[in-house]
Amino acid sequence: MRKDHLFAWKWGQADDHKWKVLDHNTASDADQDIALALILASRKWNAGNYLRDAKKILKGIWEKEVFHAGGSAFISAGNWATEQGIINLSYFSPYAYEVFKEISPGYNWDSIISGTYDKLFELIKTYKIKLVPDFCRIDVRTGKISLIEKDATTLSTDFSFDAVRLYWRVAADYLWFNRDEALRFLQSQTYPVKLWKKHKVIYSAYTLGGDAISEAESFSFYGSILPYFSIVDPDSAIEVAHRIHDIDYRKFYADNKRYYDQNWLWFGTALYAGKVVRY
Repeated sequence: MRKDHLFAWKWGQADDHKWKVLDHNTASDADQDIALALILASRKWNAGNYLRDAKKILKGIWEKEVFHAGGSAFISAGNWATEQGIINLSYFSPYAYEVFKEISPGYNWDSIISGTYDKLFELIKTYKIKLVPDFCRIDVRTGKISLIEKDATTLSTDFSFDAVRLYWRVAADYLWFNRDEALRFLQSQTYPVKLWKKHKVIYSAYTLGGDAISEAESFSFYGSILPYFSIVDPDSAIEVAHRIHDIDYRKFYADNKRYYDQNWLWFGTALYAGKVVRY
């Protein structure tokens, strides 16, 4: 944890073989997930200390990771991205903002919800893309959302391990709060369903036009899309669930190099099964 109560995004083994923080910058998805987990835990176990910690994190999020553009507020990709208006759409957590505004009403969480949904639809319509990018940008002066040119950044501008999580987060928003914009977005996203129906597999990276640029499967993808499939195409959701069920779970969860896959597979199956609840 940093002094502003946000969290360094990268921990690992350094060149000197010591385990330490490797990058002190933040990733706003993690900060939001941590805050939400603390709030839900405080309600589950009536633990006020969790709630106090969550409020400190929310203050840090608003001060370091939120920017304003075009009359709305937005969550940046992290403290390093706020001034540039760089966003990661998969960090957009509208279900969490509904919870946040209950305990932190002094911040305009509704503006982030409505503003980001609007920009999401604007991006898809403007660029006529079939899939959304991992990273994009909102002009902090005009509020216009745009793609980032590949040659101008080291950030991923394809549809890959980041962007796929947007489906889970929007599905959670719909399942928890029945939001019209959430359902409209999910129903507008027909291409992942088409991919599954045609190939019975979804790879781990695509261009925004829908062309595969990887032939590797990732179970984090199936976990991320499963709740979305259950809403827009239940038959395909059953097929994906069967694909997940065929995993050798003992071997899969014993592999300590598949932490990301393991977590997102759990998130997806848990939300699909109605086990991710708001207390």
